[in-house]
Amino acid sequence: MKLVNRYNKSGQQPKKQNSSCRNFGCIGLMVLALMFIAISSMNDGSSNITNKDTQKTETEISEPKTQTENKSVTTSITSDLTYEEVTSWETYGKTWHAILFSRKPTDEELIKAARELHSRNETYYYNLFDDDEKLEEFKDWDVNYTKTTNTNAFPYPKEWAELHDLGLINEVYSDDGLKWRLSDLYGIKIIDL
Repeated sequence: MKLVNRYNKSGQQPKKQNSSCRNFGCIGLMVLALMFIAISSMNDGSSNITNKDTQKTETEISEPKTQTENKSVTTSITSDLTYEEVTSWETYGKTWHAILFSRKPTDEELIKAARELHSRNETYYYNLFDDDEKLEEFKDWDVNYTKTTNTNAFPYPKEWAELHDLGLINEVYSDDGLKWRLSDLYGIKIIDL
């Protein structure tokens, strides 16, 4: 039978290591902390409006931070259907990329393009359009609608969006947790990616 030396070389008994993180209590606290962080990051920003935010001038508000300008290459879906990234902007702490199609795609073509876009950049958020006539108005509205109380400053181009906003690729909560989804302009699921 081998005796275990419970003392270190100096003859002192070693300090007991804290094993509290090995139990379920610590794991539970860590899970709760991660859930709190995830929920906090989803904050739509509307509760964070301060007097300083509402005192911004219209020119300060109306200049969305553009990330890219025509930096992507045109991609072909079929011989007569292409798409390309035409601009991007930040809102709610996320960068959104506007994809412009050369014509209105069929449902199958839209799904194929969404899968290609998502597989190419799995963490990108996309808005998909088939016309760019009022894209700048849409972008200004999206960036600014929670930053000002003047709803007329950046009107939503509703008629244009209903005709030309094909959908979005977004990370959403579902029964199975977070997942990336192609949705229509109202957020109704088309397909999970």
